[in-house]
Amino acid sequence: MLNEFGAAINLLGLRVKPYLPQISGTLLKSGLNNKSLKVRQQAADLISIIAVVMKQCEEEQLMGHLGVVLYEYLGEEDPEVLGSVLGASKAILSVIDLTKMSFSLDALLSRLIPILENRHEKVEKNCIELVGCIATRGAEYVSERQWMIICHMLHEMLNAPQNKEIHWAAVNTFEYITEAIGPQKVLDSFLYNLRVRW
Repeated sequence: MLNEFGAAINLLGLRVKPYLPQISGTLLKSGLNNKSLKVRQQAADLISIIAVVMKQCEEEQLMGHLGVVLYEYLGEEDPEVLGSVLGASKAILSVIDLTKMSFSLDALLSRLIPILENRHEKVEKNCIELVGCIATRGAEYVSERQWMIICHMLHEMLNAPQNKEIHWAAVNTFEYITEAIGPQKVLDSFLYNLRVRW
């Protein structure tokens, strides 16, 4: 049912603009604040589905508000819900005007560093992809030190056994970070890791 509702909103496109504030209000009040894990997960998944339509309808303020709420929900304890929150954050971040965000990408990346250590597949994949989205859209808003920490963590992930989706998400994110801060700095991070191991 969630996918059908999302598909209907995507098909309506610009015609859904008058209803977006009501939909997002319902998502926030009845969805993300709900006691049920499944309802919270579905609310976050629906945000992922309709983020593109919010961009088409030029609802920057609404997307900014949803981004702040999702940022606050990064402390979610259930891994399935947290994975959906990370996916929704990525969907919002990929379409929002970064200058209109009310929190810094550096602060967001700081919140993601401990989450990267979570070994739940959905959390790991969506977190890595969110880091990649930050690297492609707003690398200049993040300190070089943060990128080096992320590089170190991704390098550790690549050495650990994992599924192929997570592996390729990490490889792609490495590529985005390399384009953002330069290959020499990423190579320095690798060399440092090699020295520490020997």
